[in-house]
Amino acid sequence: MVAVESGLFFEINDHAYTALKRLEQELGTGDRHATVAAWNSIPSGLRDELRQLCTTRILADPSGLSADFRKAYMKMMLGHRIRSIHLMVTQTCNLACRYCYGVDNRFSDSGLKMSEKTAEESVDFLIDASGRRKRLRVFFFGGEPLLNFEVITHVVDYARRKTQPLGKEIFFSISTNGSLLTEKREAYLLDNDFAMLISVDGPKRHHDRMRPLKSGGGSFDLVARNARRIVRRARWEGQVKLRCTLNHEFHSGREARRSLSELGTDEIGVGSAIEPASHGTEYDLTRDDLTELIREGDEEFLEVAETLLGGRMPRYSQFLRAFTVVHKPSRSKIGCGVCRNDLTADVDGNLYPCHRYVGMDQYVIGNITDGVDQNRVRSYYEDLLEIHDSVCSRCWARYMCGGHCPWLRARTDGSHRRPRGWECSTTKGYLEKYIGLYTLLSRERPEFLAKLVGDPLVEQSRSWLQKEKAASSHTETEDD
Repeated sequence: MVAVESGLFFEINDHAYTALKRLEQELGTGDRHATVAAWNSIPSGLRDELRQLCTTRILADPSGLSADFRKAYMKMMLGHRIRSIHLMVTQTCNLACRYCYGVDNRFSDSGLKMSEKTAEESVDFLIDASGRRKRLRVFFFGGEPLLNFEVITHVVDYARRKTQPLGKEIFFSISTNGSLLTEKREAYLLDNDFAMLISVDGPKRHHDRMRPLKSGGGSFDLVARNARRIVRRARWEGQVKLRCTLNHEFHSGREARRSLSELGTDEIGVGSAIEPASHGTEYDLTRDDLTELIREGDEEFLEVAETLLGGRMPRYSQFLRAFTVVHKPSRSKIGCGVCRNDLTADVDGNLYPCHRYVGMDQYVIGNITDGVDQNRVRSYYEDLLEIHDSVCSRCWARYMCGGHCPWLRARTDGSHRRPRGWECSTTKGYLEKYIGLYTLLSRERPEFLAKLVGDPLVEQSRSWLQKEKAASSHTETEDD
């Protein structure tokens, strides 16, 4: 059993499960008499334990946000200080990727580049808006950011000059298609400790079809050569990561990872082209594609489970992310840091909740000169929180899921659609598997699990449970 509000797990027997399941179902109907009958059918001892858990708030009513709580929560969200900014240093690209969302957002072919002045003002905005935060990050994004390499180098020098006297550290990341990574640029990025993400869409035949050069021909040979070289020269583990986007024509995560690992690293992420609410393309994954992807994921999960239960790390770190979510749910009503931990500045200095909204005028929330328009941010949050209150607030997975990506649900009129039923069931099925594996590891390999989630309290909790069980067993023996 998962106590959603506290994030704790409980092991219960079949009788308790049946009783609680009936109570949950009756609560969902809104029938007070049926709910009371279901409660009364629970054995008195279990009822007493449940009352105690509710009194201590380990179990809590999963109702929607009250007016007072919503007001306080909104105040907290609006007062949040950002720690990073995405700079769209270009809104143009040298590739013609078939599934690119930037095409529909009308910026990938604009030819626009951010000026040094706008870039400097964006850094100033980040520093001012970060408050007392000491560790900041600039993400260079596009389009293809390396088409404006001169501004990237200018920003690095400027940001360090501005943050050092304030006692703040500044870090840099870049997302690139990898085709423009000359040895000189590569050396600069490595020397300045950039974290890098390079897009490579699986095997050559598929990459060349999905990510052709605008000038004609495939880009795989060029990107693969550059990726191999920079992976080999990386200064620290995980500095260079590769990412594949699965789509309707190619949606095997297993084959994608196998192909990308041939470039010299297992630091690989696999994403998906899923139809957003604002538009869609013929390359978005279909329901049948997702069914195949889930089936393949189930097979890979069994392999990962066997590996972890054997006390070994899986080859690809992406499989471990679910453990962090299960171990320590975010407890946020909005899963990611959109609009509060990170903002995005386009080439003109307009601010958006995240980089994917760029080009969607209804989601501009301010600019780097005047700052954030709190009324627009409030409207953005209120729309998402209304969905959480009406749809997500009674879901057991709400803090592990976060309501799915807001951009995927963003309509062109500035509102967001609700999560679709199949999206929710897919997410909960995925989480259920990892909760089960987490529980097994907590019993069988607590020290190993503690290393996975970076929390020594896991092992301490396991030791405490063993002592409690031993004491309980000793008491029962004496009573007999």
